Amino acid sequence: MSVRPRGVAFLQRHLGLGVLALTFTFGCAKDPTEVLLTVGVDTTVTQQITSLLVTLNWPTGTTSRVYQSLGAPAADADIPQFYFPALLDILLTADGVSGETQILVEGSDPTISDTVLANGTVTATVASDRTTTTSVVLTAVPPLPTDDAGVDAGTADGG
Repeated sequence: MSVRPRGVAFLQRHLGLGVLALTFTFGCAKDPTEVLLTVGVDTTVTQQITSLLVTLNWPTGTTSRVYQSLGAPAADADIPQFYFPALLDILLTADGVSGETQILVEGSDPTISDTVLANGTVTATVASDRTTTTSVVLTAVPPLPTDDAGVDAGTADGG
């Protein structure tokens, strides 16, 4: 008859319960809430875009993310431009976004100015703990009209 030391039996029993608890904990992990957004541009967009601001609006809140291109910059540029279509993976908190969500994308080149060069909007139904796939096409934003002195008409004091 073999006799196991008392500590080994205790360790086996409790180690088995620990493995079972870990399996239960990781087995119930939630899927991420994310939006896979494909961003394209139409033929009206002629200027380079190096930054994308993505804003999500849903019935109970709003969140924004800024994306910068990770490509190699052109020889005469400090920041690389986006090449389209661009795929953005937007990870969200599981308890936040849910339901009909308006997604606004604004493209700019902050190395030149903060002016929005192109934008686009799409509405998608985002579900918590799920992946939502959608796409949006950006169109060029017309420049503000200027007066004869070259000042934006929308910013002139008028007096």
